[in-house]
Amino acid sequence: MDAPGEVVKIMGLTEAELHRGLATLGRLETEGAGGRLLAPQGEVGLTWRVLPSHRLGALRLPVLELRLDLAALTPAARAVFLRRFQTVFQRGGG
Repeated sequence: MDAPGEVVKIMGLTEAELHRGLATLGRLETEGAGGRLLAPQGEVGLTWRVLPSHRLGALRLPVLELRLDLAALTPAARAVFLRRFQTVFQRGGG
């Protein structure tokens, strides 16, 4: 079960793609598979782990689990941060 203020995302991207996206949201400070993001809305704690890739025929898709600790943010700041997060990591498709 998620802790209060924690959001868990299963994402189809590499660690390098994760870092690039997070860096657009604020100052990223990482150590190993975690760290913090100093966003305009406040500090967000981060932990992630690489999961087994998905296979689609010969294609291998990267997968990772990202946990965002939003406990330091007000409810309004959480909403703003999560909207920006969704926009940054939105993928095309249909």
